[in-house]
Amino acid sequence: MELKESDDMYIASFTRGFIFEQWLPTSGSDIERRRQVVQYLIQMVPNAENVDTSNLNNVVTYICNRILVFWKSSGRNTTGIQQSLIERCGTILECISSGYKINVQKFQEYAVESAEQLLNAYKWYPLPASVHKVLLHGAIIIENALVPIGELSEEAAESNNKNIKFFRRNHTRKMSRDVTNSDLIHRLLLNSDPVISSSRRLPRKKNQHSP
Repeated sequence: MELKESDDMYIASFTRGFIFEQWLPTSGSDIERRRQVVQYLIQMVPNAENVDTSNLNNVVTYICNRILVFWKSSGRNTTGIQQSLIERCGTILECISSGYKINVQKFQEYAVESAEQLLNAYKWYPLPASVHKVLLHGAIIIENALVPIGELSEEAAESNNKNIKFFRRNHTRKMSRDVTNSDLIHRLLLNSDPVISSSRRLPRKKNQHSP
């Protein structure tokens, strides 16, 4: 970024590489990622509240759209895998990690069709064990799972780490390890009690586009 002061105004110039560096760590939809980049650039300009940023928004939108096109094409060219197969695998991963109930029959048809395309396109390379399980046996696992397959991930256990740190710091006795761990387990049991959990308000989920 280059910032110059001219008369009563500032002239800021951003290279595409600089915008690309700010775009990489962002997350969310394409619109949200562009908005995060624009807000970051505005914060770097002095007296940004008095600056007309409409043109900046248009420029960043254009550059981010070009970045997305380049990102997808470079990923396809780098891996040498067909773009349709990459999108199919992404759709399957989003489906099994969504946490919603899955239509087993449609999932099986889509997964088997994806496996056939993989085998036909790359006959020289056998399916890895993990890919074979998801594509050919994933529907059976989903059908026999007691809860949606997405809820069986380790995400819930990992997200509970912050609660464990908080409970250990504020709600345990520090006389010995046995006492500390005992208080911690009791607090976690209390926190996961079905009656108490059912009375809590569920957090609102952001509306996300599903494939």
